[in-house]
Amino acid sequence: MAGKDAMHSFASNDDGSVRHVLYTGEKLAVPLPANTDYGFYWPIYSCGTYTGPGLPLPEEVESEDAMLETVHNTVCCATQEWTVNDIPPGGLHIQRGLLPNEMIDKRCRDTIYRMFCELGRISVGELLTKMIMKQAKWHKKLTKTPRIEWVVNQNVIWQRWASNPRLDWLWIVAIRRTLPDAEGRVYYFPELELHPMA
Repeated sequence: MAGKDAMHSFASNDDGSVRHVLYTGEKLAVPLPANTDYGFYWPIYSCGTYTGPGLPLPEEVESEDAMLETVHNTVCCATQEWTVNDIPPGGLHIQRGLLPNEMIDKRCRDTIYRMFCELGRISVGELLTKMIMKQAKWHKKLTKTPRIEWVVNQNVIWQRWASNPRLDWLWIVAIRRTLPDAEGRVYYFPELELHPMA
């Protein structure tokens, strides 16, 4: 495919039939949390069917192992490793990306402990996969919620997404991290963009 203008997806009609939809070219950056450490920025580039900045989240996530394989085959430098010196003794903390007007959700946080990182290392792909799994778990719960409160007074595109919150309209464009919290913990999270289809 030549670029994002050639990207496509499929959506269900009300009658259960499937329609082909094209990427509209629009994108909305998700505002970063107030406690973001702007000194840390790890951009994500895809080198699979789509080549360029960002990684679209999958429409469905089957398993963590399958997702890791997809990430390693799709994301440039996914096998690059962070050494044990970069992983704090208390573990590497992650959280999902937060959407506009969302408060920090402590249930969306997780810890990758040093002992679980083979030889004290973790690859960029493994870290990214953990974030994707957290985002997918949140999305599954979101789709069962009858009303999405945070969308009130949001951009009309966000309102449209909230009526059919497809996971594959969210793209990860970078890995970011927070400033240390009161306990000294730093959380790594995905910087997101909304790429709606039409």
